Amino acid sequence: MFPHCARRKGIGDFYGTVTKTFCIKERPVYNIPDDVNAPFGSTLANVKLPAADNGTWSWEDSSLNVGNVGTKNFKAIFTPKDTEHYLTIKGISVPVTVHHTYIKVVAVEPTCTKKGNIEYYICSDGKYYTDDKGTKEITLSATVVKAKGHSFVEPTWNWSKDYSRATISSTCAECGKVSSTNALIRTETIDPTYTSEGKTIYKATVTFNNKTYNDTKEVTIPKLVYTAPEISYEQGYNAVKLSWDKVGGAEKYGIAGYVNGKWKLLDTCTDNTYELRNHKEGKKYKVAVVTMLSGNWVQDVSNAVIVAPKDTETRFPSITSIAYNEEYHQFKLNWTKVKGAQNYGLAVFTSGKWVVVKQDIPIGTTSFTSPKLRPGQTYKMVICAKVGGKWDTVDISSRAFSVTVK
Repeated sequence: MFPHCARRKGIGDFYGTVTKTFCIKERPVYNIPDDVNAPFGSTLANVKLPAADNGTWSWEDSSLNVGNVGTKNFKAIFTPKDTEHYLTIKGISVPVTVHHTYIKVVAVEPTCTKKGNIEYYICSDGKYYTDDKGTKEITLSATVVKAKGHSFVEPTWNWSKDYSRATISSTCAECGKVSSTNALIRTETIDPTYTSEGKTIYKATVTFNNKTYNDTKEVTIPKLVYTAPEISYEQGYNAVKLSWDKVGGAEKYGIAGYVNGKWKLLDTCTDNTYELRNHKEGKKYKVAVVTMLSGNWVQDVSNAVIVAPKDTETRFPSITSIAYNEEYHQFKLNWTKVKGAQNYGLAVFTSGKWVVVKQDIPIGTTSFTSPKLRPGQTYKMVICAKVGGKWDTVDISSRAFSVTVK
């Protein structure tokens, strides 16, 4: 406190004493901060000044941006704790070191469907680094780890009961996802025959996970039911004529004979009749008819029959054939031998009675050729044999036959 005296000059003189009291403050002692750091892109409002024992520091303009990386000076204010005796000092230049900050991004493992990333740092300058010192810059795309994609195990097939539909499915070994795809079905049918089974083939094709898969199912079709044709036969002399019902789809028929304990194919034909020739009188033959279908023999001999030709020696002469000569209007008769016959005779029934035409046909002759006759004329005739010196005329009427001249 310091008292002072002052003189006032005006109109007239005035003499007196006025006392004023005022205080002169001291300049405080302070240390300018030298370790102030600020992150890049911040304002001074975000930059904290250090505490002082005898006062506090503050920025003159806390809204100022700290600017680029480096050291620069900003104006600060030091306010002493004892403001009654010490001055508040403004405009103090305080160095500030501006530095970058780094935000760590932790590594994320990729999944089957989502991308991951490596560990990296985002710098306050908007760039990306593999370290928190900003020495190894990378692009953002370089931080990305691609999604792994599904690791599907070997797929399995699933068919409907009737094989009209099929799907393929697989499970991802990583995430357990199950994926299914419908297959394209194509069918092929092999018709059955009498000798082999048929089948329907179902072929499935599907593309799954960029790979084509195929699967096949088969359904067996039973053989066609074959019924061997029933055989009938007609005896002939040294021959037997076979007849049977036609078999639908037959390409040809085979005549099989049972020879020396096994079946042997004797001949083939396309008609449903066949004449077995040159068979010995008195001998029986076991024969069957087999059928060729779809290029294969159906070897079913369940229709086998036992046949034998007619005896050439009979109780009565029996006509074996009649041949006609239309040019000369004649006919020729052939008949069977009669055991014990001495000779043969021929009679014609006319005017209500039998008239002998010829009765001296030798024993070794079993045929008769007529003379030239009028065409269109019909004759009722019979062949008789003389046995033991007598003509055998038993059942003569029932043994008669008719011939019409041509």
